[in-house]
Amino acid sequence: MSAFDGHPLYRVSPRDLPAAAASTARVLYLHGGAYVRPITRHHWNFVVDLVRRTGCEVVVPLYPLAPRHAGLTALTLVSQVYAAEAAAGLPMIVMGDSAGGGLALALAGWIRDQPLPPPALLVLLSPWVDVEIPHPDAVRLQAVDPMLTLDGLRRAGRAYAGPLGGAHPVISPARADPRGLPPMAIHVGGCELFAPDVLDYVARARALGARIELHQVPSMMHVWPLLGLLPEARVTRALIAQQLQAALANQPGPVTLAADLLPRDAPGDPQIQAAPKSRA
Repeated sequence: MSAFDGHPLYRVSPRDLPAAAASTARVLYLHGGAYVRPITRHHWNFVVDLVRRTGCEVVVPLYPLAPRHAGLTALTLVSQVYAAEAAAGLPMIVMGDSAGGGLALALAGWIRDQPLPPPALLVLLSPWVDVEIPHPDAVRLQAVDPMLTLDGLRRAGRAYAGPLGGAHPVISPARADPRGLPPMAIHVGGCELFAPDVLDYVARARALGARIELHQVPSMMHVWPLLGLLPEARVTRALIAQQLQAALANQPGPVTLAADLLPRDAPGDPQIQAAPKSRA
């Protein structure tokens, strides 16, 4: 673990791969938790599995949370992390789940408007694209969603929005201009109350030229890929690894995919270690 602007920054990388293979790409992962809860063991288990499947290094910043910090503070921190990581010259992928997926989408909009290399892919798992959750079908889905509640989420969303308000595109990136964003892979369950807002966003963004691969599993709940014991989670994790590999294969210049050197289903130790790196 290291620190970035006073906030913990974790770096998870393959332990025993050759240096060239381990330097294939870097994934910036933003965890969920309604912008108010810290990272959990489910996130770490997912990150470790992702490294094991792909051989990519995954950078996990513990961004500032509400209500102590508002959304603009979180976006500022993760944008600085992205700029610092992109300076290494490796292909970048930005990924996030739930609230982290909303923050990842807001970050992608910021990157688009900077003189920075864009990520090869934006991967969003059950993203919270609008903190106001405006779609009327969310009320119906609350009855079948085993994880999320509208009242609690909307309170957390207001705390995260702060003075910007929930309708601001930094806070609810579904309301931002999707043109010029990197290719996206979006995964959403049919039994989560975020689904209608996500599907509306996908339709609008595609109409404006966004490149989105949508993976919808009707029987699944919120952030099911993090629940590694589910068969559906294992299937989706394998698909995500394939999506990362395909995006990296399209990068300029030769790329050696570290996943080709890893046993995908080997039992036991996944050969992952935290690699600290200091930041000013």
